[in-house]
Amino acid sequence: MFQYILKRLLLMLPIIWGVSTIVFVLRFVLPGDPARLLLGQHGDPKNLETLREKLGLNRPVYEQYFHFIVDLAQGDLGISYRKKQPVSEVLIQRLPATAKLAAVSILFASLLGISAGVFAAYKQNTIWDGLVMVVSLAGISTPVFWLALMAILLFSTTLQWFPTYGYGDGNLQNLVLPVFSLSLLETGYIARITRSSMLEVIRQDFVRTAKAKGINTFKVIVKHTLRNALIPVVTVIGISFAHLLGGAIVTEYVFSWPGIGKLIVDAINLRDMPLVNGGVMLFASTFLCVNLLVDILYAFLDPRIRFD
Repeated sequence: MFQYILKRLLLMLPIIWGVSTIVFVLRFVLPGDPARLLLGQHGDPKNLETLREKLGLNRPVYEQYFHFIVDLAQGDLGISYRKKQPVSEVLIQRLPATAKLAAVSILFASLLGISAGVFAAYKQNTIWDGLVMVVSLAGISTPVFWLALMAILLFSTTLQWFPTYGYGDGNLQNLVLPVFSLSLLETGYIARITRSSMLEVIRQDFVRTAKAKGINTFKVIVKHTLRNALIPVVTVIGISFAHLLGGAIVTEYVFSWPGIGKLIVDAINLRDMPLVNGGVMLFASTFLCVNLLVDILYAFLDPRIRFD
């Protein structure tokens, strides 16, 4: 197991290097001059040149890339142009809001999605099965931004049950609408994968044997069927959580949620490239780490899986 984890960690390095290189190239593709945006359209040319030199924008591309890679290898993501703070500090300040939103959303989506998938599998080819699949498909197909706007219109503007936007004190009321908008898509995916995986396991001989022994239905579902059907479900949950933790950009922007997703959108608009680079690197690292944790979890769910 240790050798497998070490090997996976080493394989992450070239992936992170590739992502960082792509991000570095994008700063020259995106239109707009960061120095000009900082000083304004009518900034003094001398001050503009001085700022470019201070930010290192007037260096040759290869020299900028060399310093970028060296700093990245040392864990230095640079200084935000706008906030005048180290990028790592800015990301750490915004991470708790995104982590809270992602954790609650994936917990809600997992509980509801797995329950709906199990119910649909055991009610296969009935009206309940069809209803669960239709609702799941609707959740998957509904655009997140439209759902968020409709939730604001109904629950905030019309009924005035929840705040329209903002983090507030991080209490439950401010969390309900973003979680609802964000988790519906993931709930649909998890429900459909759970149903499909459960139907495969239900047909196995050991499940029929357990039923023939007179074991109650709940125990057959939880101990014999669901546990053996969880591997593809855990994969989907892991990928979904990595996506949410990386920054639910649309949801955070619609609800003005002070997380990493909104931070990156604002940084792109202001051409704050060190902050954009840091955010993308955080996204990539999150996906890689969560995928590794999911692979390790496989061995605990299914004793037949080993990483020798």
